[in-house]
Amino acid sequence: MERNKNVLVAAAGDIYVDVYTDGRRYAGGNCLNVAVHMKRLDIETRFCGAVGTDENGRFALDAINREGLDTSHVKVIEGETAKTLVRLVNGNREFLEYPLGVMEQYYLGEEELDYLSGCIIVHSAMWGCVHNDLHKLRERGVKISFDFSDIYEGEITEIAIRNCDYAFFSYSRSDDEYIRGFIKEMQAKGPEIVFATFGDRGSLAYNGEYYTKCGIVPADAVDTLGAGDSYIAGTLVGLARGLSLGDSMMQGAGVASETITFFGAW
Repeated sequence: MERNKNVLVAAAGDIYVDVYTDGRRYAGGNCLNVAVHMKRLDIETRFCGAVGTDENGRFALDAINREGLDTSHVKVIEGETAKTLVRLVNGNREFLEYPLGVMEQYYLGEEELDYLSGCIIVHSAMWGCVHNDLHKLRERGVKISFDFSDIYEGEITEIAIRNCDYAFFSYSRSDDEYIRGFIKEMQAKGPEIVFATFGDRGSLAYNGEYYTKCGIVPADAVDTLGAGDSYIAGTLVGLARGLSLGDSMMQGAGVASETITFFGAW
């Protein structure tokens, strides 16, 4: 298949509807959030995922269409759309529950693999449900990004770490000896670069030779939902455009700082 040089990046995996305890709701999910923020950085972006046949599914599709993302490869599966119940405490989000719904049935078929094969980077995540398909994209010459959240071990972690190029982990503390050792260990398993994000304490990356630190862009936070996802989006777009690792991370920090100034992930 001839690679489409105009299509640069994509995300494949989870679509959630984030439902706040005060009744507000927003379309989200790590992979969808990353796709939206990449597209907002004026880079051609593709997306694959799944919604259910419920009202939340229609709500999510409407939101995706408003962002101008192509929904031709968003599957509609009989059942309930994945959702997250979110509570805000002093501007910080707490996830109370997050049933997968129809995402439990999701995978990348040949049609989706062909659609994504034109991209330089495809991003997915722990709840994207496509970890068993990542090697198929890498065999087609696509670089893989994966968000592991704070899940440092387990079956999905072991599968994905050996089948991705850019690995992102969340860490509740800041730069310390433990996390430096951990991301160095993870990088030795295959990824080109492993990142650790520390929320309002910045981020760190290791590329097999040296560590790169990045600070934050200060902002008045009202809702931190989607901050990590938007950081990933900004960083990946920087890497896809050939920016240095440090500049890519700083771009990610800038996108994240904008995200936390409004409610919802985008």
